[in-house]
Amino acid sequence: MLGSREMRPNRKEGLDGSRVSPKQRDPHTETPSWAPGTMAPLKMLALVTLLLGASLQHIHAARGTNVGRECCLEYFKGAIPLRKLKTWYQTSEDCSRDAIVFVTVQDRAICSDPNNKRVKNAVKYLQRLERS
Repeated sequence: MLGSREMRPNRKEGLDGSRVSPKQRDPHTETPSWAPGTMAPLKMLALVTLLLGASLQHIHAARGTNVGRECCLEYFKGAIPLRKLKTWYQTSEDCSRDAIVFVTVQDRAICSDPNNKRVKNAVKYLQRLERS
């Protein structure tokens, strides 16, 4: 049979055997909320967030935009208004796919097919702008 002591979970026995309510407990004997066991979930969350952020940056860099170090994996197929282009460059010969990279006024890099007629016209347009 259970005694009255086991039936009261919100009461604790003091050092002298007297009953102590939860509000009267000694704060030095309680486990603080910042104890090592409680920090593990926060550290894990921070680690997962950091790894996710790093992987998303890598995916963005390999998506077909070129910042001078990566190769273009695919070509942009849409039309690019000439007035939005700032400059252009060709990808490295080490890349498996030749590409012309246009840089927009918003500093976005757009990979384009160098054999496309629109791309050739855009390169000529930008070369004329650079000369003048």
